Amino acid sequence: MKKYPWSQKALRAMIATAVAFTPAVAIGGQATHVEAAQTVDQKIDQLASRFYIFYKNADETVLNNAKNKINGIEYTHISSAVGGLSLNETAKQDALVALIKGVANVIYTKHGSASDLSQAVKDFRTQYADEFNTLFDETNNVTADQLIDFVLAMEPNLEGAIMQNATRSNISYAAVIETAVQDTLSAGNFNTLQGKLNSIGLSVQKLFQLQERLNNEVIDTSKQARSEMLGSAFAEKGALIANNGNMYELRVPIVQGSNVMVSLTTSIQWETSNPAIATFSGNVLTTHQTGTVDVFAKIDGITIAKKQSVSVTASGGSTGGGSTGGGSVVTPPSTGVDNGKVNVGQDAVTTKEQTNSKGQKEKVTEVKVDKIADIVNLVSAQNKEIVLGVGTLGANEIAKAEVPAKLFADAAAKEAKAIVNVQTDKASYKLPVAEIQAKLTEIAQKLGSSIDNVKIAVEITKVNPPQGVTAVSDAVEFNVVATANGKSETITRFTQYVERELKGSKVFVPQRSVAVRVDANGNLVSVPTVFNGDQATVKSLTNSTYVVVENNKTFVDVDNGKTWAEAYVEALASKYIIKGKTDQTFAPKENMTRAQFAVLLVRALGLPSETYDKRFKDVKGTEWFNENGELAAAVKYGIIQGKGNGVFAPNAPVTRAEAAVMFKRALELSFLNYDMTQLDSTKKVTDFKDASQVKMWAKDSVEKMYQAGIFTGRENNRFVPAGYMTRAEVAKALAEFLASAKLMNDVQ
Repeated sequence: MKKYPWSQKALRAMIATAVAFTPAVAIGGQATHVEAAQTVDQKIDQLASRFYIFYKNADETVLNNAKNKINGIEYTHISSAVGGLSLNETAKQDALVALIKGVANVIYTKHGSASDLSQAVKDFRTQYADEFNTLFDETNNVTADQLIDFVLAMEPNLEGAIMQNATRSNISYAAVIETAVQDTLSAGNFNTLQGKLNSIGLSVQKLFQLQERLNNEVIDTSKQARSEMLGSAFAEKGALIANNGNMYELRVPIVQGSNVMVSLTTSIQWETSNPAIATFSGNVLTTHQTGTVDVFAKIDGITIAKKQSVSVTASGGSTGGGSTGGGSVVTPPSTGVDNGKVNVGQDAVTTKEQTNSKGQKEKVTEVKVDKIADIVNLVSAQNKEIVLGVGTLGANEIAKAEVPAKLFADAAAKEAKAIVNVQTDKASYKLPVAEIQAKLTEIAQKLGSSIDNVKIAVEITKVNPPQGVTAVSDAVEFNVVATANGKSETITRFTQYVERELKGSKVFVPQRSVAVRVDANGNLVSVPTVFNGDQATVKSLTNSTYVVVENNKTFVDVDNGKTWAEAYVEALASKYIIKGKTDQTFAPKENMTRAQFAVLLVRALGLPSETYDKRFKDVKGTEWFNENGELAAAVKYGIIQGKGNGVFAPNAPVTRAEAAVMFKRALELSFLNYDMTQLDSTKKVTDFKDASQVKMWAKDSVEKMYQAGIFTGRENNRFVPAGYMTRAEVAKALAEFLASAKLMNDVQ
């Protein structure tokens, strides 16, 4: 796991195609020795793994628009962009044009993964070897090696470059590049490289100038493609637009894994999507009329970050935006339907503040009984979400929604999949009405009341985060309490995932972040979490305290490419799902046991602990794998059923067929709501040469996991059903399973 300061990565985003475009012109050429080619390939892999952030969230259509203009590049564009070229031979002029076009095609292609980007550059090296050698009078890739080394050496100088230029008004994209280039040339021995480039009238500085001029004048004249790439990188690495009233700033994290941010204000160009509604003067937003705008932070006209759907009022100032807020949660004057949601208005609620028996301040929003019919009448298959705003979330304050149980019962009768979404500015709680409706009869009996007199209170409380972790969201406690006749009954468990949304203190880094549940003993339990910008969607079967934490875990036998599964192991370890053999080692090549595999699935799904029923002869229930009720949970939810004859064989290695069966059972859990339409039905178990060795009890499971992309074959297109799953293989399969089930972001 690369442990670079975050700001260096952020600055790679700032230079985007400046680094990736022109230096890559010289990555052409083919090495004459296998050893050298391997060295260059490794460096290309390294750079591609970092530069993929430019492509991850970029819009393919926008990139293609720029790509379609590449054929318009002519030598006259190049010679006018950088003076002093000494290319009198037509062959060399043609070679330079061909190389630049080829590199531009690589840069403006939407790559699906870092490996795709790496392979595209490697293919370019082979395809354009002749042009490269013609241009530099070479027969190998000497200059290519030096340019790659230069790009790698330039990274540590980027932080200083941005700091030197960040205080300037309207920070210059070109100035940052120039500073970084000069610092790199001064610190390193790149005389040979400069000499090679000088031989044709070029230099490192001119390469960057050439890139910028060709982008501005031919390829990306609107700067939309670079905006897509830069915006993708900045968002992926944690930069975000923040505001205090109508004062805006771009916050850029200083150090990876830290909440310390550099704030850029006047050095950024600020714009809105609709000047008729609001405009900027410097970093101050002035509102002209009530409405919604997108806010853009730009450098040299290139959008590096944006904040969507910012609501502003005619009196000036922003109220934030986003589903869980970004400012105050505004309750509309009257109840109505908007964008598939039933928004409960001020006409349907009463609000009050009170102090509870613990001395805590409670801000209560209560739904009026006589407005239930009006609200339910608006619920439909198209409008399933009932939104109830309960204000801002203060420290150690409770934001509470009190909802008559009748609303849940009536809404469930009309639309079984309806939810009640209780929203604050920093967190929201989506409670399925069917979950409450199913419990109402039992609850009413316990409270000695009729259902009509029962109230369901959803309580959202900001609490202190747990010690020893890097919290990147507020720690929020969620409770659901039924009350009647002066009695109360707390509802803690559900039969389906109940979603919470937590607002981050920055844009989340999905590979290193996860929401954890703080259990009664203070232990942190990973729960399924999907990230989108600074919003985390958390899925859990229980109520408790939840917080998003950022972690950065690796192992000495995994780090820096020591296993092909490095990215998967590090992502799952950072999310507290997978553990090492020791704190320092993972043992990726060792086989995983059946008990280890079962515990992994339970952790990954965030299943609550259960009491062991002594069903297996060879499991006492006091072993490490049931320390927190994990094995019992796997039994309850049907993930494991034993090997027959009343044994589980916890220490036996798990076979590939057994793992496929357990994955399929997990995938079919009702609360996952797995989308079976995404399975590739053209894939069949018979595609494997050893399909006849897959036993009937495993055949359907193997095929489903193959169709879902969770399992692939081994060497020679064999599935090897009786082969044992290594710990590395399990890490990859588990990550693919979670991503396929929409319980985790894809591992990049």
